[in-house]
Amino acid sequence: MSTTPRWTTTTPGVLKQTALDLAIGDADLALLSTAQAGAPLRRARLCAHLDDDVQLQQMIISLNGESYIRPHKHTAKPESYQMLRGEAALVLFADDGTVAEIVHLTPPGKGGNFFFRLSSESYHGLVLLSTEVVFCETTLGPFRRDATHFAPWAPAPDSPDCAAYVSALRKTVVDRLRP
Repeated sequence: MSTTPRWTTTTPGVLKQTALDLAIGDADLALLSTAQAGAPLRRARLCAHLDDDVQLQQMIISLNGESYIRPHKHTAKPESYQMLRGEAALVLFADDGTVAEIVHLTPPGKGGNFFFRLSSESYHGLVLLSTEVVFCETTLGPFRRDATHFAPWAPAPDSPDCAAYVSALRKTVVDRLRP
């Protein structure tokens, strides 16, 4: 039995593995960072689960500091974040788009929370506070793209309003975290 991952790129920035048992190390994180740098959206994920239909979905995700994670929510689908590298803020929103809570996320020993579990059906998004953020996300499967509900008040990434929205949200986060 081998626990060495054999990564296959399925789409730009998405790498899936074929080992039933899996160990992920520094070389895999380096591969992830390289994939992120070359992906069109400057984000990448190592999928630790074998396919999109399994009940437990675990991913190591790398995001470039300029990435925009559009606020969204899921119905009856908890998820957790465990920080490995970088700094981010998980922002929870009220249904009208106002910021309800900000959770500062950092790796252990860096002053923030290194783990967060989201069980509520709140709109949420990430604001990245470093040049690269790497975290483990765990959620329930199966993965269905149409089960993600984007906030109607949050612009799509290709919207002309997106840059201004991200800038204002980042300012709100930074002002609250670092008064």
